[in-house]
Amino acid sequence: MTAINPRSRLLSILQDIREDLVRISATLERYEAARAAAPPELWTDVKSLVEAEIDAIERRLARVTSLIEEHDDLAEVNSYAVTRIENLWADITQVWKSMSNTQPQLAMVRRDIDQCVLEIAYLTVPERADRVLKSLRVGGTMNFHQEFLSEIPSERARTTLLKWLNTHPRLVRGVVDVPSGSVIKASGSASRRAQSWLMVLAVMTVALVSAGFAPELLGLTEVGKVPPGSGTDYVWAVLFAYAGAVAHVGIAAMKQLRRSGADDDQRFTAIGNFAIWVHINEMYLVMYALAIPVVAYAVILSTGQIDNFTMAFVGFSIDSLLDVVLSRFDKATTGRTETIAASVP
Repeated sequence: MTAINPRSRLLSILQDIREDLVRISATLERYEAARAAAPPELWTDVKSLVEAEIDAIERRLARVTSLIEEHDDLAEVNSYAVTRIENLWADITQVWKSMSNTQPQLAMVRRDIDQCVLEIAYLTVPERADRVLKSLRVGGTMNFHQEFLSEIPSERARTTLLKWLNTHPRLVRGVVDVPSGSVIKASGSASRRAQSWLMVLAVMTVALVSAGFAPELLGLTEVGKVPPGSGTDYVWAVLFAYAGAVAHVGIAAMKQLRRSGADDDQRFTAIGNFAIWVHINEMYLVMYALAIPVVAYAVILSTGQIDNFTMAFVGFSIDSLLDVVLSRFDKATTGRTETIAASVP
């Protein structure tokens, strides 16, 4: 016989209660929208449905109370939250029993239901969010609003929950960015985060070592104008390109930090979170570490000279330069595809 996990049972019952609450709120919302043209008997049907859900919630809350009373460790962690949920539910039922179908009273019930759903979400959502994040690769993004829309219909409640998760970063294995409504997957392992740094630094190291052989290798390609220079000159050129890219990232991070401070919007910023920022952007940074020397060599071959100031500008402007290169590649690919298609009978 499988042993019962009290915490899992508690959370599953709370999730059932939340579903009942969401159904009550959705029913009242639909009634409000149709009330002007609705026949009087519609309110009777709404009341019957809501009261059936109320009975189900009462039974489930009794089971929650029983679990809290039977398990001290469960009570120690969750009793305060369960008490808040019970108090909110008492307020909801008190208003419901004395209400008519007036607009202000319906709005009051729905507001209290949204708050009750939020209180339940504080307990149930972190583990649910972790399960979703577990299915993503490092740096993958979970759209929080989209993922939990059906469970927490109120956008205000979802935003409140996101802000709470942002101030309790150990509850989920990800980086919470409140303005975008997203959670970015991050590993909880320090060694895995260190691997991200090693990946980026390894690519940069290989690029710098390879630059020492660039005069011979570029000569073999017979592309463009290979300027005279030693391997050391090319190493410095690539190094200046990387320095320009780092400067670009630093300035962008400073601007981001200033915007975040001005808006007080709990935006995730690179400055202050640089170690984890590198971790969650590992693939992006690896691709950049590869792209920078490639673009630097393209500029060197097209101009026929090595100028370290130009290389620093290449690194600083890598975003714009990549857009130009990719745009030209896309046009060339499209033209080539059309030519091939035209030649096929």
